[in-house]
Amino acid sequence: MSKTKIAVIGAGLAGLTVAKHVRDASVDVYEATDRIGGKLRTVAFEGGPTDIGAESFIPTEDMRAFIEDLGLTGSLVDPTDAPTLRWDGKELSLIDVPRTTTFRHGLQELTEKLAEESGADIYIDAFISGITRATDKESGKEGFRLKGGEDKLYDHVVLAVPAPTAALLLKQVDADAAQALAKVKLANRVVVGMRFATGEGLPEAAEVRIADGADGVRAAAFVFSSQRWPHLADRDGALVRATLNVEAHADEDDLVDWALDDLATVTGFDGRAAGLEEIYVQRWFGAFPEDTAATKAAAQEASELIAQIPGISATGAWVSGPSICDVIAHARATADDVPTS
Repeated sequence: MSKTKIAVIGAGLAGLTVAKHVRDASVDVYEATDRIGGKLRTVAFEGGPTDIGAESFIPTEDMRAFIEDLGLTGSLVDPTDAPTLRWDGKELSLIDVPRTTTFRHGLQELTEKLAEESGADIYIDAFISGITRATDKESGKEGFRLKGGEDKLYDHVVLAVPAPTAALLLKQVDADAAQALAKVKLANRVVVGMRFATGEGLPEAAEVRIADGADGVRAAAFVFSSQRWPHLADRDGALVRATLNVEAHADEDDLVDWALDDLATVTGFDGRAAGLEEIYVQRWFGAFPEDTAATKAAAQEASELIAQIPGISATGAWVSGPSICDVIAHARATADDVPTS
């Protein structure tokens, strides 16, 4: 008997986790962009790999077991004791936050290992524009075909893409689920990664979080990566990540200027005078679901409707929540529920 054919649409953290954990099946993963990883992205700075998406995760017992199973425990790095600060629009104060951990060479270690361990066929630059129900003419077997995918009849399709994309894919399969998914609104974010010649003048902290409602700045947070992570402290200069609540289509020069201006406003650090030696701007369109009652209700409705569609599953930040731990946990549960031969 041939193995169950599974299609996973989306090669971000959720999709790769599903591909790794589905058992006794033939798995194809389709990714519309030119790389795997989704909202996890590690880029090459002069001193070495640097995360420009999510940077770390809470090392829960389940996560440590998950990492150990992948053989990556030796790559984990714990943070320094530098504190986290909060800026309320006027002054900085200490706050308590959970300790997190990361990988020495960036979160790309996690996504690359998942891809390797999955044994799946992963298709990059593979834009899937729709899913249709189909029947094999010879055997009479029912399943799904993907517009833009391989010429195969799939027994099960896992949607590991943002809700608006899932809505488009499901239009011909289930109009009600597609309509509910379209109501899940996403927020955009921009991350500006900067390496300064010196970090002298930065607050002695791991990060600064900007309070909701703080006037006069566009930033949501600043992470002082060289002070947060001991392996990054060994590099030349000072790495700082600014997360901005702005329109992601804004001009790149404006984004960098806003990051520098807000950094000076919040911390007093003059990044221009310190010597800005390296920049990487990452625009995250649809970074995560909006934190509103309407979006949460829409996500719940969509999740319940998709659960009623035989042969279709959905996972990802829009249904699990945006944290790395939650995304992985939901994706593993999704994989466990996929029927295989």
